[in-house]
Order: sequence, then C-alpha cells, then structure tokens
Amino acid sequence: MRIYIYRAEEASEASTSRKRNENDTSGHKPDFRLKLWELGLEILFMETSRPKADVKKFVDDWWKLVRMMKDGRDRMVDEIAADVCLHDLPIFAIHIHELRLRITMEDMPYGAYYRALELESFEIPLEPPKIADSLKDVVCKLMRLREYVNQVALCILEINNAMGERPQDSSHNNTITPSSPSKNSIMSMSFDT
Repeated sequence: MRIYIYRAEEASEASTSRKRNENDTSGHKPDFRLKLWELGLEILFMETSRPKADVKKFVDDWWKLVRMMKDGRDRMVDEIAADVCLHDLPIFAIHIHELRLRITMEDMPYGAYYRALELESFEIPLEPPKIADSLKDVVCKLMRLREYVNQVALCILEINNAMGERPQDSSHNNTITPSSPSKNSIMSMSFDT
C-alpha cells in the first residue's frame, strides 16, 4: 500500500470534482492531504493557522475541512461502489489553530447524516522546560493516528479488491465483509492513551 503526501495548497481532487458539478472550476486547497496511491482517494486533510489567528480563521478552516472530508467520503463511495455500505469508514482531518492541534474523523452513521468526531486535542509544546515530556506525548498521539489511518486505508483497499471479485449478478448481496481488518474492528480501535 502506498500513501502519497500532498503539501502546500494543491487542490483536493474530491473537492474539485464536486465543484465542477456545481459549475465552479477549482476545489478547496488543503495545506496538506494524504491520498491512497492505488485508488486515488484522499483520506486525510489538514489546515493550519499562524500562532496568532482570529476566530474567523478558525471557523473558515474548520468549515473547509468538514467540506473536504464530506467530498472525500462521497468520492470514495462513487469510486468503489455506491451500493456498498462504506459509511462507517472514517475520513480524517487535522486542524491546527494557533498552538492547538485537533484530530477529527468524519463518518456517516447508518448512512443517514455526516458527523465529525474529535479524536484528540492538545497544545503543541513550545516552552523549553516542558518540551521533552510534551513532545513525547505528541509523538505518541501522532503515531496512534498513523496506525489508525493505515488500518482504515487497508480496509478501503480490501473492500475495493472484494468489489472487483464480486459477481455482476443483480441478485447478489451487496454486503461486503472484509476479513481483516474489519470495519467494526477499525471503529472500535481505541485512540486513548
């Protein structure tokens, strides 16, 4: 599995696709995004601000992230299969405002509504006496996020592969149950320390 990292204000493909359908030419440009190389699907977006930013910047970045997560989910459903339940697979966002880092995920419970859940929130350490312990804690949290994103990426690839193997019979049951990792095991993963 290869995950490609895009930085520095390059347009999100999922956002561009949606905006084209709305007769707009350019999509939102996250500060950073991760994309599954094999499928071309974006699974993580990030927006950052300066150490001193106003509330408007916070709200604008949050709205942009929520919209990109929704666009990423919609594109995932369109690319893999609209008739397969992918609603409980999360799309991720990292939102850095001033020195506060928030890690969130977006899913779609029961296919009924979009929801964004905060997984973790912490201050980025800058004071020398606190840096060693704080930095260790930050690195541990980011490593857990990496593991979680990798598990979701593997599950998306597994579902996509299973879709390629399923019969094209219209009477076929459209429920895909990946063997490992399962969608249920991903959603029950603990993000706590």
